[in-house]
Amino acid sequence: MSTGPACVVIPGKCWLAASWRAAAAASSALDGTHPVFTQVPPTVPRSIITTDAPVTYDQPVDYGIHQFCQVCQDCVNRCPGRALVKEKVWWRGVEKNKLIYERCRPVMARYDGCAVCMKTCPIQRFGMPAVMEHYVATGQVLGKGTHLLEGYTFMEKGYFGPGELPMFDRNFFEIPHGRNEEWLFQQFKEKLVKEGIPSQEELVGFARDVKKIIDKGNSTLGDE
Repeated sequence: MSTGPACVVIPGKCWLAASWRAAAAASSALDGTHPVFTQVPPTVPRSIITTDAPVTYDQPVDYGIHQFCQVCQDCVNRCPGRALVKEKVWWRGVEKNKLIYERCRPVMARYDGCAVCMKTCPIQRFGMPAVMEHYVATGQVLGKGTHLLEGYTFMEKGYFGPGELPMFDRNFFEIPHGRNEEWLFQQFKEKLVKEGIPSQEELVGFARDVKKIIDKGNSTLGDE
């Protein structure tokens, strides 16, 4: 991976940073998963380009975003998977509020990408100028505690307003690890221990699944 300068790129603009880590950190909110920009709408997509070209860059500009995020923490409190932590830690060269992958990914996979952390971010909802002006004038986070900012609907689970979160059982957060065949044999082993010798139909189904993996070969495509 390049260790040279990097640029956060959005349509019509490019901000140069000392490294790809600095570029990523400079444009991320508390959870490190979505961008917060000061000069463009917050939902504009971004990308990062690294280069070894001889370029110059100045020092980072602190707009107070990270300090504000520590005060707000609406994404932490509204996360349906309880996947965000309140305190910052150093992770891969960036100080951030660490995302707990094992609690985030199952929710994203089941509920169309989730995105509750973006939906309940006041800067994403109202824009940075309005949020910062309101905070300076009142000391309060714009929209915090209201249905407008914090309410969301989760498919079959229904609507959740301020202070309400969906509930999931333990099995919901089980993520397959390793290769497909390892997960398949582990499932078969657990079923064998719990239920005894499977039926002929189940054995045929298991053999069919193993055959599919053998036909695929050594590819890791589809493995988790």
